[in-house]
Amino acid sequence: MMVASVENFPSRLGIAVGFLAPPMLVENHDDINLIGDDLRLMFYIVAGVTTVLVVLVLFFFKASPPTPPSAAQEATKTPNPLQSSPFLHSIKRLMLNRNYVLLLISYGMNVGVFYAISTLLNQNFLGYNR
Repeated sequence: MMVASVENFPSRLGIAVGFLAPPMLVENHDDINLIGDDLRLMFYIVAGVTTVLVVLVLFFFKASPPTPPSAAQEATKTPNPLQSSPFLHSIKRLMLNRNYVLLLISYGMNVGVFYAISTLLNQNFLGYNR
């Protein structure tokens, strides 16, 4: 049995809200204009919430912590003239790492199947919402 970790809780909560909110906000009307009005309201709510979150992040999050979280992070702060492009070098090393590529493929397949099933589950929720 797999136990969900605490780190994934906000993601799973967001998915649950994504299943519940749209069917509650967008009702099945005979008039397509009423459906459009419901969709517009839903998008305005999402835009409002995300705007508030962006403003909070811009004003209350700092660019970096006052002290580096580890010795490795402190070492990356000092420039190294021998290393021309650390990001591209890291990407190349990752793509040549067989274990990482296998993990990337398996995780991608897992997430793809999860979202495919989640998309189909929404149709079941719509049947019980009425």
